[in-house]
Amino acid sequence: MAVTSVFISSTSSDLKEYRAAVRESLLQAGYHPVDMADFMARAEGATSACLNEVAESDLFVGIYAWRYGFIPPGSEISITEQEFEEAQRLEKPCFCFVVEEGYDWPAQFQEEGKGGELLKNFKSRLDSMLVRTTFTTPDSLAKKVLSSLTRWEKDQHKLTVQLLAGVSSVEEALDVIASVLDEHEAEYEEDDSGCLNVVYGSTTLTIEVFSDSQLGLMVEFRAILAENIDPDKIPAEVGIELLALNWDDPLGAIAFNAASGTMWYTYSIQLPMLTEEVAFSCMSYIANIADSLDDELSELLPTRSRRRLGKN
Repeated sequence: MAVTSVFISSTSSDLKEYRAAVRESLLQAGYHPVDMADFMARAEGATSACLNEVAESDLFVGIYAWRYGFIPPGSEISITEQEFEEAQRLEKPCFCFVVEEGYDWPAQFQEEGKGGELLKNFKSRLDSMLVRTTFTTPDSLAKKVLSSLTRWEKDQHKLTVQLLAGVSSVEEALDVIASVLDEHEAEYEEDDSGCLNVVYGSTTLTIEVFSDSQLGLMVEFRAILAENIDPDKIPAEVGIELLALNWDDPLGAIAFNAASGTMWYTYSIQLPMLTEEVAFSCMSYIANIADSLDDELSELLPTRSRRRLGKN
């Protein structure tokens, strides 16, 4: 499963120790911190590099003290405020932390004049939009950032459980999955058998919901590997090689339907485990595995039909 990436936004010189403390805390907790210090020298320039990283990250953390920050030529607001606006525009979960009003702060890092006024207006915007948290030392900030993110993830898990708790039929389960696909603007079609066919790169994944008497509602992801295969013409050594491919794979397996002659790479998961993140992780994983199996299957089954883009 993909690691949650966290973009850390702040002004630079005054908050180095604070960003470092937050970064270390997030790394130890299993997050992937994205720190502006890692990409300030990129060829595309500071502004575009920062905004691109905001777009690629899962969560946004803003840290603000008494500097407004650099305003690029042609812009009316600083890069730091632009980062926050981009996160808001993309509807990223935002967590903002502002130094306590009375906390002692070095005079050389307290901006006045136009920058001070812009900072005041920016903080007022934060107050009107979010519940912000205050901090003092680097250690206090790191603890508060980590606490806020873990609490938010737990709340999201509770929401997911509540969402799926009332799902008791195949039709309702498909509606839940379709809503996740719609949220991510994924291309898909429903076929005659009620399965959802999702275009993922050059692969079409089929998502089917079925009910198991012991396991309950299950969701199966599968990608076509080959079609029109005559099982009677598969040599024994090829069958052994296919079993070996299954044995070596950490997730999923090659499935074969003798009646239709269709071979899939397939993986099943219980519906209550199917969070939005897990659904897309499964899709990506199955599609990538199907792509990587192409060459191996071409050697084993030289007459197989090529995988095709389209419905099952």
